[in-house]
Amino acid sequence: MKPEVNTTPSNSTVGLESSSDPADVQAAIQRPRVMLVDDNDAFLSAMELLLPRLFDVEIVVSARSGQEALDSLARHDIDLALVDYKMPGLNGLTFASRARTDRHWTRILLVTFNPGSSLSELARDSGADGVINKAEIQADLEDYLPRWFGCGGRREAA
Repeated sequence: MKPEVNTTPSNSTVGLESSSDPADVQAAIQRPRVMLVDDNDAFLSAMELLLPRLFDVEIVVSARSGQEALDSLARHDIDLALVDYKMPGLNGLTFASRARTDRHWTRILLVTFNPGSSLSELARDSGADGVINKAEIQADLEDYLPRWFGCGGRREAA
């Protein structure tokens, strides 16, 4: 399943179109800083090990609840939050909504084993940037990361 994409630019990224200096472009590219959020310890542990091996990303925070993730978002500079859709308490949709209300412009992808068009619509309405399938997380991230962070790197905010 091809993930649906919100192409609205994030405030955490800056277009480099205005700079023709290769040094400016290179200086602006870093590894995306990722927060993982899942109430399943086994999935969280697997992602902590696999994602940095599959992609040029830095896992900054691993949270086991939506509230813990919101608290972490306030303390850390996060480029991408991979958030379990279905968690007890504060679920992925509520996390996305509150993160946007608090004016956090981190890219947010909800992860689930059961993505669908109705969930994608709910995700967009809540402020999430998309929904990806846990079973196809590598393929889905291969679609998102280059578009959002260019060459697996991170664009610095101005």
